[in-house]
Amino acid sequence: MCVIVSRERVEVRSTRIFARALEERQLLVYQMYLDTREPAAMILPIPIAPGTGEDALEFRDLSRLPHLFDAMKRGFEPLSRAPGPAAVFSAPRLAVHQVGSFVASFVPTRAEFGRLDPQFRLSDEVWSQLPPYDDWGFVVFQLGAGKQTVHPMAFVFPSRFPDWLYFPTVHVHDGQVHAAASFDHELYFQGLTRVRYRERWFGAGLPGLRAPRYRGEVSDQRAGEFMPFEAVHGGVVERESPLLRLVLQGELPNEDTWLRDSPLE
Repeated sequence: MCVIVSRERVEVRSTRIFARALEERQLLVYQMYLDTREPAAMILPIPIAPGTGEDALEFRDLSRLPHLFDAMKRGFEPLSRAPGPAAVFSAPRLAVHQVGSFVASFVPTRAEFGRLDPQFRLSDEVWSQLPPYDDWGFVVFQLGAGKQTVHPMAFVFPSRFPDWLYFPTVHVHDGQVHAAASFDHELYFQGLTRVRYRERWFGAGLPGLRAPRYRGEVSDQRAGEFMPFEAVHGGVVERESPLLRLVLQGELPNEDTWLRDSPLE
């Protein structure tokens, strides 16, 4: 789920997310285009392991990698074209982190949203329409006003479902939860070889998933051959593995995306 909290209507598009398992933890990197007249907050729920404390989530500063996803996208272009590596809100009782150009907080449970500034909370009406996130954790980023492609927001969290990669793709951008939403998402990931999504699969060495509204692909090269030095040596991507990409476009069910290896049938 991605919730944008703002008094004004906002435009969100070109969402790009990267996920990778780190044993019992998951790395999640999120970037999007945002057009808002006033500062807004973005809330991302995460399936944290039970008993996770306030200090269990690790923020990563990727402000030096504003074009991280552009580099990932180039990994799916023909080899001849692919280049070489190359107003703060107040939450006094929760830790506030400066992560590049953002201010971020980790809220361990829904019940602790009361520790945030009221303007960044969700109404009970919105919560009642959402899946059961009550015992999940929540990452809250404050975003400045204006038209912008925000630099990648990244963090690592202990996952309660380490066999799955989780992508927060539920949309709540206008204070309402709709059954379907307009998707403009590119999901990148590593560590899976045969992937199932909505009863369709794709994987390395297998035919690509091709459908009108979603497409699965595997990069021709290992990530270390086309990703920036900082992304490889900073532990964002695993250098010896290819990247996989799932593109979601058009009107689709408004729900989060979960991926894992699918056994041969």
